[in-house]
Amino acid sequence: MIKDNLSSFIKDSNLDKLELLLNSPNIFNVLKIEHNEIRHSNFLAWLFDPKKGHNLGDKFLRWFLIDIFSDEKIKWADEFKVDSMNFSDLVVYREFINIDILLVTNSFVIAIENKMLSKEHDSQLGRYRDIISKLFPDRDQAFVFLTLHGDEAKEQSDKEIYVDYSYENICYMINSILDVYKTSLSEKTYAYIEDYYKTIRREVMQEGEEVRIAREIYNNHKEAIDFIIENKPDKLLKVMPIAVEAINNCGYIPETQNKGYARFLPKELDEIIPRSGYGGWKNQEAFLFEISMWSKNTVLKTVIGPGDNYNREVLRKALIKVPGALESKTKMWNTIHSIKKGINIQNEKYNDVDLLRTELCNFIKEQKTFIDKVTEEILKVKDEFKR
Repeated sequence: MIKDNLSSFIKDSNLDKLELLLNSPNIFNVLKIEHNEIRHSNFLAWLFDPKKGHNLGDKFLRWFLIDIFSDEKIKWADEFKVDSMNFSDLVVYREFINIDILLVTNSFVIAIENKMLSKEHDSQLGRYRDIISKLFPDRDQAFVFLTLHGDEAKEQSDKEIYVDYSYENICYMINSILDVYKTSLSEKTYAYIEDYYKTIRREVMQEGEEVRIAREIYNNHKEAIDFIIENKPDKLLKVMPIAVEAINNCGYIPETQNKGYARFLPKELDEIIPRSGYGGWKNQEAFLFEISMWSKNTVLKTVIGPGDNYNREVLRKALIKVPGALESKTKMWNTIHSIKKGINIQNEKYNDVDLLRTELCNFIKEQKTFIDKVTEEILKVKDEFKR
């Protein structure tokens, strides 16, 4: 039986497609730096600096600042001030007293701590705040915590200061640059930025065509592949169908899914939520309930996606009426509620699929009153949505 499975596996034409994609030239893969946090910081610093030879000027910097300044943690600026700012005096530092990226002008300083793969340690975020306060007491200051999925800082004092920012946001900006400024970039610069975008999608976010084909191959030849590698696939990928099944069992409708994120809507909202979230989820939903399974806790969130600003504001005003709302207001994925449950899917006990399905379903059912309240508030404003 295993011989037949192996024979079928090696004859699958998807293997050739995958090999071609994986072997396509990519400078980051060639140099083996796709998982090197320092190299990612170097590349982002290059994009931030208008004086570098990428021919983008300050476009990437401005888009980034629009996102950062739209967060209510920044009191001295907002997104509307960015267009009038002059960055001729900007200096971009790398590893400035261990701060990953530092953006310095005569009027403000922005410190960016990049934790793409590693974890926060030794109260470093607090130390960096103290350093910047002492060195630049006469300038406005902002602090950014850049992580794979926009995680919060550990310490409460840091949570109140650091703007949470994710590589999903970085991907969105870079993809927009590749689309909008393709004709104004040199062939070499475009190739570098495109390589970086593909590297983040594939190696960091675990998305993209290569990942899709790899998953399809695995689904079609599970027995053969398990036999070859004598290993299990990524746990997060394995639990996604279980999470979707739990959503179905609770009577809700699954929506756009990504690795580690199971999203859904009640039927009443599925019929009225605008699909105007361009630049966001695959199905362009303007709002979704989201179950995040990336950390030691499983978290139920209410999230407003990128897209039409009018619809986003209608949704935000409705959602903040529900108890537990966060004072968050960003241009991208705007998390309004966040409810944790102690379900760590990496725990070996959740190798029991039935147990995991039951606990996820129980978690969703426990939040029925909350979900109903959110649904009620959104239904009240359904006639205000711009289609």
